[in-house]
Amino acid sequence: MKFNAALLIARLTFAAVCLSLAACSSSRPKPADVPLVSVLQDVRTSWVASLGEVNFPLAVSERDGRLALANSEGTVAVLDAATGKDVWRLNLKQT
Repeated sequence: MKFNAALLIARLTFAAVCLSLAACSSSRPKPADVPLVSVLQDVRTSWVASLGEVNFPLAVSERDGRLALANSEGTVAVLDAATGKDVWRLNLKQT
């Protein structure tokens, strides 16, 4: 198969013309109006747990219905996600 420079230039020119005409189109579809949300979700506190002071961005990990958290004082806790009760809590602070 022989390389044909003229054919390549013709195809690139045709593609450029098509893109230019498509960009100039004034018949764009009008976006649909966003429907109003009439039902508000009820938000309530399910449980509260005290972890202690946290001086860094709190990262919570969840697995199998349990939450793992840590505080700035060296306490690591795993809580039951449904009840907020301690599964276990350990103080890693060195004295």
